[in-house]
Amino acid sequence: MAPESAQLSGALRESFVDALGSLQERLHTDGLAVIGGETAYQLLRRLGARRLEVFQQKAEVIACSRIAGGVMDGCRFVSKGGSVGPDDAACQMLSLLTA
Repeated sequence: MAPESAQLSGALRESFVDALGSLQERLHTDGLAVIGGETAYQLLRRLGARRLEVFQQKAEVIACSRIAGGVMDGCRFVSKGGSVGPDDAACQMLSLLTA
């Protein structure tokens, strides 16, 4: 990836994380699903999470966790890497989030 492209990608991710973090603080949702490892990491940092307690896995690349610390302490968190997983990964993630 070209340096300019990487900078743009990082700036876009930072803006997305800030917007989602602000939205979460206003809505107080009880769960969150995120596709993209770096995005998930930055978002959890923004929300003040200290760690994830993984309790279920699906399709080898989808993890269901409980957030420890921060504004979403105790909430369910489902994530997967951005470029991996089955075609119905988003549906599988939502089923874990709502189970």
